[in-house]
Amino acid sequence: MRSKLLSVVFCVLAFAMTMVFVVNIINPGQSGPVETKETLSTEVPDGTSAVLPTAEQPEPAVTAQTVTRTSKELEDMVKRLAYSSDKSYISEFGRLAKNLKDCAGFLSETLSDSDGSAYLTLISNTLSQILSTPFADNSSFQVRMAQLLNDIDVTCPPTSPSEDVVYPKFDTSPGGELTLAMLSVYRQQINDGKVFTVSVGGKLTVGDAVTDVSSPFEAAYASSGDDAYPLGSLSPLLSTDGLSICSLSNVLTDNLTPAQGQGFSAVRGKPAYARALRNAGIDLVVLAGSHVNDYGDEGIADTQTALNDAGLIMQTASGSSSIESPVGKVTVLSFDIDGTSGTFNSKDAVTQAKNEGAAVVIVVFKRTTTDKQPNAVDGVMTKSGRAAIDNGADLVVFFTQDAIQGISVYKDRYIVYSPAVLYDSTQTAEGTGSFIFQQSFTLNGGAVSASKLSITPVNNGGGKEAAKLLVDSSAEAVIDQIVAFSDNRKYIGDGIARIAIDFIVIKK
Repeated sequence: MRSKLLSVVFCVLAFAMTMVFVVNIINPGQSGPVETKETLSTEVPDGTSAVLPTAEQPEPAVTAQTVTRTSKELEDMVKRLAYSSDKSYISEFGRLAKNLKDCAGFLSETLSDSDGSAYLTLISNTLSQILSTPFADNSSFQVRMAQLLNDIDVTCPPTSPSEDVVYPKFDTSPGGELTLAMLSVYRQQINDGKVFTVSVGGKLTVGDAVTDVSSPFEAAYASSGDDAYPLGSLSPLLSTDGLSICSLSNVLTDNLTPAQGQGFSAVRGKPAYARALRNAGIDLVVLAGSHVNDYGDEGIADTQTALNDAGLIMQTASGSSSIESPVGKVTVLSFDIDGTSGTFNSKDAVTQAKNEGAAVVIVVFKRTTTDKQPNAVDGVMTKSGRAAIDNGADLVVFFTQDAIQGISVYKDRYIVYSPAVLYDSTQTAEGTGSFIFQQSFTLNGGAVSASKLSITPVNNGGGKEAAKLLVDSSAEAVIDQIVAFSDNRKYIGDGIARIAIDFIVIKK
């Protein structure tokens, strides 16, 4: 009997040891009790062990305050995308789309607010659709944007069921903040790292005349609350491209004493304005204008320092700069051809840029003609522009007069004779038409090719208010003006046709 009992005990012990061996094989290095996926032990301050659940915690219940908070987040994001240099959107679109969907469910199920639910569902679906089906081109953007603006006008409830519930509100005009925000998203979607886009604006003056003791621009800048004033509403284009270029006609300096002989007409801006230009998306400025020498060499040196400290590139009217891009090295060459009576020879500079590895060469000319009225293109401009393309330039731009000039096509390259005034703080008249010219380049099989151009008309504010993009029916008047001035057979030759211009007009 005793022997049988010992045999049973031995078998039980053997079985137990076998199980421990198997457990150690399955869970190597684990010497305590096996912890399951549902529970994990951890040590608490008193030295004992506690069991913590690892299952996902339930999400907080949606309340009226959740709806209001989500609405505020959405409004803040739209303003940021419309006017700020921070254009990130992908993670926020996904998160807000889900939150809006949850809020829509709460409004429908808890507050019986079908109108509010339908409104938030519309916005949620729109954000999700933009992520899943990006904007393809200007045509698709303007169609989808017009539909969205109309849908919001129709769907947004006039009142909420509770004073604790606040719906998101937007400016749904064609050029309003919602349009600008979605334009930022669209431009990022098409500039996807494989495309390099160059944007060129016109003359920029940011400062006050020494004779104007009221300093109106300084006051407007300080009170705007816009860290990109006066170009914040242009940031959907300028902050989403590869290189934004404009000309700067005045210096940025704290020096209060104009150079000898410049006292009456001198204009200067504060060095802090350089940061505003960078926040708007400007990358490179060509110092070329009537007020460049108002504060002498010191003013120019101060401007160089201010721009460089803000992260911008500055070059004089005769200079060069290069950046790296997805399509290779891009070089900008600038030439002052005031006083030139014949064809300016840019061959050596363009050839050198190409030999130094430039995949794209942009030539910028400063040229002041005697006739300041529209259609002031002269023979020197035409011949010099064409010669630059003959020498290998991929794009030619003239910073000339304050008025819009035409655009010509020469050997499948564009010559922009003047995009006019992007902004001039010293103007006292109402805002006039200007434009931002955009040219994209892609790398295909080792070769760089230029794509269809895009033009976005601008109202330059006239010095009384900030510049703004024109994407409503008023944009067509500027396009018509460009086309009309391009039909100058005497000088321009093959002027650009309206059908060749890609632009956005949103009609509700």
